[in-house]
Amino acid sequence: MLSAVSFAQTPLTLDDAVRIGIEQNHALKISMLKAKSVGEAHIEEMQANRLPSLKLYGSYTRLSDITLPPIAIPIPGVPPFSFRTYLPNNYSFRLSLQQPIFTGFRLSNLQSAAEHTSAAAQADVKTDQRGIVFQIKQQYWTLYKLQKTLEAVNKSLGQSNAHLTDIRSKLINGTALPNDTLKIQVQVSNDELRTIQTEKDIRVAMATLMNTLGLPIDEYVKLTTEPEGNIPTVGSIDGYIRQAKSNRSELSAMEERIQASNANVKVARSALFPQVSIGGNLYYADPNSRYFPVVDAFKATWDASINLSWDVWTWNVAGLQAEQAEYTMQQFEETKKQTEDAIALEVTQNYLALQTSFAQIRVAKLSVTQAQENLRIVNIQYQKGVANTTDLIDAETAALQADVNVATAVADANIATAQLAKSIGE
Repeated sequence: MLSAVSFAQTPLTLDDAVRIGIEQNHALKISMLKAKSVGEAHIEEMQANRLPSLKLYGSYTRLSDITLPPIAIPIPGVPPFSFRTYLPNNYSFRLSLQQPIFTGFRLSNLQSAAEHTSAAAQADVKTDQRGIVFQIKQQYWTLYKLQKTLEAVNKSLGQSNAHLTDIRSKLINGTALPNDTLKIQVQVSNDELRTIQTEKDIRVAMATLMNTLGLPIDEYVKLTTEPEGNIPTVGSIDGYIRQAKSNRSELSAMEERIQASNANVKVARSALFPQVSIGGNLYYADPNSRYFPVVDAFKATWDASINLSWDVWTWNVAGLQAEQAEYTMQQFEETKKQTEDAIALEVTQNYLALQTSFAQIRVAKLSVTQAQENLRIVNIQYQKGVANTTDLIDAETAALQADVNVATAVADANIATAQLAKSIGE
């Protein structure tokens, strides 16, 4: 990837702009990080809940002194001995192992919900990426239109200055009126003002594009991709709608969220089942309460157990939680249907907009032919003295504007093509 310094001196193609934007756009990076936060690590977390867990506990307790003497135990035939009833210093270590056996399918459904949530987040990234690609194309062609406008304005300014020089010569020779000079001076001032405004618009559009690409906004690049002027082959609107419903990642994300919600319903219902687990503990304590009499020494003991718990009656809390989860799933199902309708409307609008843009290209090209012919005729009339300077300036302005209109119409058609491609999921 080009560095910011070298990139500022490098022409920028549309493909390069899209590639750089995908790599560096901040909003897209945020979307990817969101997907990662519910991605593989979250799934592995849910998987880990199904595996045995091992925990180590340790503690030290100091008991208050109750000043009880040791208790003597006389046993006939055995030398007398005594033991203490308490020890002030207590040390305890426990290594605990737990393994769930049956959780009412809770853990497996939690893992399934995590997998579907991760898949939905990945689909969201595709949606955001498609939006960024269209945004880059739209900004690229908008900047192209402004640059073409600036070229026309500069050309008009050059012509106006040439006419001003010519009319001043004629004014000196007495073949032109002062009013003609003033008219051309106004035209020059208007062109100069329009040049300043267009340059400002280009700077803003350039900064906007650089911001989308994740580059410094003070970079200035040269656009080298020319818009496609030929009318592409367009399919049927019904085919585009079917393609959109098949390709759009928004629908894929919604379907994954429906599946995740279904898994969450099963998670809520898992509380209706008994919970079974096995466990074991290794104790290393001083004193160890399982030894009698109590001695001031570390002793090791262990235990193993199988555990069963079953919420026999909880006022149907689990059922109510499952009902809430079902409502959430139904919301996603209705949202998916709403999204499908919105996609069909979006495709229809963009399809019709593309058709309109083709008509605009045809009209704009026809206007160029008419404006050039009009300029040719006015030039002849001006040379013969039949047309005045104002007529010539108007004809030149119309010809330049016609050229700008063609470039604008072609760029708008490319934007409309990109917008239709976005709406059908390409």
